[in-house]
Amino acid sequence: MDMYAAFDFFVTAEHLIDWTMPDAVGNKQRVARQALREQERLLQITSHIANGAKHFRATEQRHKSVADVNAVEGASSPNAFSTKAFSPAAFSFSGIHVELDDGTLRHAYDLAEDVLTYWRRRLGL
Repeated sequence: MDMYAAFDFFVTAEHLIDWTMPDAVGNKQRVARQALREQERLLQITSHIANGAKHFRATEQRHKSVADVNAVEGASSPNAFSTKAFSPAAFSFSGIHVELDDGTLRHAYDLAEDVLTYWRRRLGL
């Protein structure tokens, strides 16, 4: 996975909530956005990755969902074997690996697919 493409994807995904729920009179949308971000773990992970990449480190207290992000030169492309069938922790996949706060290791492709599925459902696409 191209690191620049991954960066662009997660930063864009981070701001979809702002674009779909823009500020309105009385800041109702701001409160709704904050509540949604607090409820949805996937949005927290997306925010942590996006802000960590944008600022080199996500230092804000709300960013707790990601323990580490690494670019890995592995033996296999995630296009060759499904990262859903073989964990990046057990099988050396090339690309960006994201270690979550619970110790789970996810490939950026899988997280990106989950984020895309989330927004497609939310937007009714």
